[in-house]
Amino acid sequence: MKKHLLIVFFVVWTVALYAINITINTNNTRLAISPYIYGTNQQMEGDENLTIMRLGGNRMTGYNWENNASNSGRDWEPAPSTHYSFSDYFMCSNDGISNANCDSQPGIVLKKFVDYNIAHNYASIITLPMAGYTSADKNGEVTVAESAPSARWKIVLPKKGSAFVYPPDVTDNYVYDDEEVAWLVSLYGNAWGPNGVKFYQLDNEGDIWDGSHPRIHPTPVGAAEWVNRGIDLSKAVKDVDQYAQMMGPVFFGVWSMISQGSDWNTVKGTHAWYVEYYLDKMKQASVTDGRRLLDVIDIHYYTEAREGLTPPFNYSSGQCRITEDACTSTLAQQTRLQAPRSLWDSTFTENSSVGEWCGVALPIIPKVQQAIDTYYPGTKISFTEHAFGGGNDFSGGIATADALGIYGKYGVYVATLWKTAYGLFHSAAYKLFRNYDGSKSTYGDTKVYCESNDIPNMTTYASINGTDDSVLHIIVLNKASTAQTANVSITSPQTYMLAEAWAFGGASSTITARTAPSLSGNSFSYSVPAYSAFHFVLKTGGTPTNTPNWTATPTFTITKTFTATQTYTSTPVVTAAIIYDGDTAGATISDGTIGSSAPGVMSQTTGGNPANMMLLTYTTVTGWWQQHTWTLNNPKSTAGQMYLTFNVKQDSSSANPVIQFDVGVDPGNTINLDVATYLVEGGAVTTTWKTVLIPLSVLLGVGQTTINYIKFTNNYSNDYVVDVDNVKIIPNTITPTITQTPIGSATYTKTVTQTNIQTITQTITQTVNLTGTQTVIQTGTQTFTYTSTPINTITRTITLTVTKTLLNTPTNTPIISSTATITITLTQQDTATPVVPTATATVASVNVIAYPNPINPDLYDLKLGVDVVQASSSIKALIYTRAFRLVKVIELGGSSSTGIVVKTINKESLKNLATGTYLYIVKQKGLSGLESKSKIKMFVLIR
Repeated sequence: MKKHLLIVFFVVWTVALYAINITINTNNTRLAISPYIYGTNQQMEGDENLTIMRLGGNRMTGYNWENNASNSGRDWEPAPSTHYSFSDYFMCSNDGISNANCDSQPGIVLKKFVDYNIAHNYASIITLPMAGYTSADKNGEVTVAESAPSARWKIVLPKKGSAFVYPPDVTDNYVYDDEEVAWLVSLYGNAWGPNGVKFYQLDNEGDIWDGSHPRIHPTPVGAAEWVNRGIDLSKAVKDVDQYAQMMGPVFFGVWSMISQGSDWNTVKGTHAWYVEYYLDKMKQASVTDGRRLLDVIDIHYYTEAREGLTPPFNYSSGQCRITEDACTSTLAQQTRLQAPRSLWDSTFTENSSVGEWCGVALPIIPKVQQAIDTYYPGTKISFTEHAFGGGNDFSGGIATADALGIYGKYGVYVATLWKTAYGLFHSAAYKLFRNYDGSKSTYGDTKVYCESNDIPNMTTYASINGTDDSVLHIIVLNKASTAQTANVSITSPQTYMLAEAWAFGGASSTITARTAPSLSGNSFSYSVPAYSAFHFVLKTGGTPTNTPNWTATPTFTITKTFTATQTYTSTPVVTAAIIYDGDTAGATISDGTIGSSAPGVMSQTTGGNPANMMLLTYTTVTGWWQQHTWTLNNPKSTAGQMYLTFNVKQDSSSANPVIQFDVGVDPGNTINLDVATYLVEGGAVTTTWKTVLIPLSVLLGVGQTTINYIKFTNNYSNDYVVDVDNVKIIPNTITPTITQTPIGSATYTKTVTQTNIQTITQTITQTVNLTGTQTVIQTGTQTFTYTSTPINTITRTITLTVTKTLLNTPTNTPIISSTATITITLTQQDTATPVVPTATATVASVNVIAYPNPINPDLYDLKLGVDVVQASSSIKALIYTRAFRLVKVIELGGSSSTGIVVKTINKESLKNLATGTYLYIVKQKGLSGLESKSKIKMFVLIR
């Protein structure tokens, strides 16, 4: 971190006392979010699910990969404070590497770093030295008299110019960058591969070498010198690894982005600031060299903002810089929450010397992007050191989360945090995007349009995954000191039905599940607590089904017994005549022998049954004419349109055929139809039997009134084998008769609590699949009402009207409906004795019950009334979120009998459930070992 700039202006942001509107459109301003913006320079808590790590900082300027020595420069100042610039074992000891291994294994620091990243699935950034010298030894302080060049230093050159070796020659006076890169490529492959080092930096903060490393580069680096050193090093690296991505110049901060070196006024020409000059010179060198020499323009950004919200500024007033550990006041928190706006917001001016004097560079991302578009298009932007401080309070977490959202929204390529004033709130910001639920679930990788109408108090970001907007992620950051109502309006082709909410804030850095928003027509309103960061996840599919709606007021308990017998089967009886190919009635596909000659005449009235038509196989090698024909007399049916139908498949050894057939009076009056057009299943002819259904009106489209023959022919350009079977002429209407056959009855018991007058309404919806191609769909509603006080026995008869619709595939057109009446007898008894189900009632329907949490676990256990449908060795309660994510499985014990039993969920097992609404499902395992699902009948809170 850098600590030596000035102080600046602030603006007071008042707390919004009105609802804040957030507008989202998943179709607009889509932009891929780089995976490399979620990185760090030092490991955090370990569960942030990061993507990239950098080996950088001041130590890397003097790092000698041949002996692992490095120099502190002014990063370390032991007493007395005039002592600094130590060459030592720091890079090894910092990674737990022994001095012996540090001395004997060239590059061990680099190897341990890359190995660690591979193990954690991080991409790697490695900083290469280019200031002119690296440490020759680990012998402690380097004095002014020992400044480079001296025996305490080795000359570092970008290019060796001779064969690479490992271990490198440590007896000469040189260290070579390209030899270092070549050794890494030999270990891990090039940057294109899965383990290769993808990014190399052109040293570290060359703009302050004279301050950070006065023993290496005691004078300020010149404007031309800095870019020329970078050009030479980039060429050397790309000679070794053409896929390596070069990052430079690695700006110390905003000030050096404006001007650099004593030669600036001499070399700048028409360039308004150094960023333009650097990009322009890199582009010119790239054109000359024939390849891109700068892939990413790299910036270190530590906000210069100081606590305080209003001008005028008093630079001697002691206002602290918000990146510092001690800057923790309320005023500092408010300043920190607004500071990320310098990255993008042209209406914002931070209270710092940068805000006051560096307007040419602000806001940073748009201004740098404008320079890129003008001078070196295609260059990406990175922030390989960034920080806003405040890691131990909400302001640091929200500001860091804000920066991550900004990087994704504005197309930043790489970003890695440097841990200044670090704390758990910084970790929480990363987890909000990369591990919000503890299962490494992540924010999306494509940003979509998302804007707030009140930036000072609430910033927001939204994303989807790829082009799939069925899941929408929304980040909402409340920077205000009071709760703010967010009115979220979403435009999307999707309808979002499920929602989750995860958040941290206030005094806690822990991300927890929060009450999900209630969605209505792709919009919702939500009260976002003060100083909090939320991640909403909206999804399109899945809703709780078959949720019972029982309501009652406690007065007394009765038992009702329901007995119902219903019929579900049907047998179609076909009365219309069908011309078929000689198979037996109801024949299956490929059930006959292969025919070898024409089938002869088939009559609509009498049918045709030549034995050689049971299975037709058409084989061709070069020709067009292999065929079977027959004559159809009077093809128009008085009953309406008729259809030609058959089954077809290709031989497994054949290429994909285009099967055609001709219909007509003579070969001169024929039509060719592509069978694929009339496949019931859709698609093309394959090695699987498929059904073809062609209206005869299509075959008669050429104008004739009779069809003298039908011939099956192939596409003459292909060789293949085709099988055809079950050739039929059918009318469009068949008249089935429905035979209703009882298939079982069920008796089951419900226990409810009711008032004197009680009405219960339940809807029955059931689909039964029958043999063949028919489906019966049954729907109905039963309503029963009973009044007065219970007596010993009251019998009610309920009539249930059921509509059965018979569907005939392949056209799936309803062809007949019938109405049946089912009688259900209800017996009300003044008893609590359960009625045992009959043997045929082996499965009950699944009921999902939503119940709001929290329950006060200090007061209550949860009692579940469970309808056991068979004796069970194990009954479990499965508790889900409204998004059907399983959060807890609780063993409730077994049951040796069937019927209603009461099971207790102990209050201790509910203590860790977050506030929200949960779905309870009960599953039982029978004594036979088979699992079935049971019905939750009732649950009551009991002290």
